[in-house]
Amino acid sequence: MAFSSLKNEKFCFLKSTEETLNLGAEIAQKINIPAILFLYGDLGSGKTTFAKGFIHEKTLEPIESIASPTFVYMNEYGNFPSQVAHFDLYRLESEEKFTALGFDEILSFPVTALIEWPEKIEHLYPSAIRLKFSVDHEGRKVELIGGTLD
Repeated sequence: MAFSSLKNEKFCFLKSTEETLNLGAEIAQKINIPAILFLYGDLGSGKTTFAKGFIHEKTLEPIESIASPTFVYMNEYGNFPSQVAHFDLYRLESEEKFTALGFDEILSFPVTALIEWPEKIEHLYPSAIRLKFSVDHEGRKVELIGGTLD
């Protein structure tokens, strides 16, 4: 499976949307709360699709109701202990705005957070799991570039 490859070789290739959803679900099964996952990659590289698979697995939220929080910065799904906060910080101007919106407080609670476009706040959470998504000639490539998947 893709998870084994990602854990052992630090990268995997995904050839379809279904494989990307499945990787999200596999990792959701392995992650303990609290956890922060940074999702790096260009537009269209698979970050949100991965997040949908992850969120569905953790919370049983229907995949079709999971949307990218691009314009609202964050969507929350599920209830404790299976709560997931999904952030899209593409439009975030600064770390100060992140703090002013109270998002740092949300991350101080026992939740799982998926954060797309984390560059402006990544230094605040050095132990985050970091996944880099890219488009490759074989489909999508996902690399584990920080943290561990145990």
